[in-house]
Amino acid sequence: SGLLLFVSLSIFAKQIIIFISDISYLDAARAVPMLAAVVALMYVNGLFGQILIAADKRKVLVTFSIILVLFNIGLNLILIPRYGFIGAAWSTLISEFGILIFNLIVTSKIIPLKLNTRTILVILLATILSALIFISLDGLLNWLIVLIIGFIFYLGILWQFKFLSLSMMKE
Repeated sequence: SGLLLFVSLSIFAKQIIIFISDISYLDAARAVPMLAAVVALMYVNGLFGQILIAADKRKVLVTFSIILVLFNIGLNLILIPRYGFIGAAWSTLISEFGILIFNLIVTSKIIPLKLNTRTILVILLATILSALIFISLDGLLNWLIVLIIGFIFYLGILWQFKFLSLSMMKE
């Protein structure tokens, strides 16, 4: 789930930065939660994009994409000189959120969008409980082990509520 990705990257941002680089880049951890949210939004937006392509709305999609790229460039020109890489992260997050709003509006005109409350609640429950595991075990065990335990717990909750099956996992 994109939400779990966002939460886990936000909680372990500093450890991940040190793991993939070194302590001199530790300040970059401030941008990780925003960029993690971008990744989650990109996942959702990709699904909407496929719906729009299947509905033959490529022209609308391309037009909006060009407008959004220009918006993003303008926002970067405003935010980066003042806020540096944090400004760039904010610009990316705002732009991706704009894509989500566009996708919701256009897609809802093509097909009725219905939220499955049970699905949302199970994903929220699984994410919150995994986050509690991350937070409570952080510092007691290696962060990577804590991350794995939290992800296994998350999958266990999805399994328990029949959101996962062996055949799905095999695929």
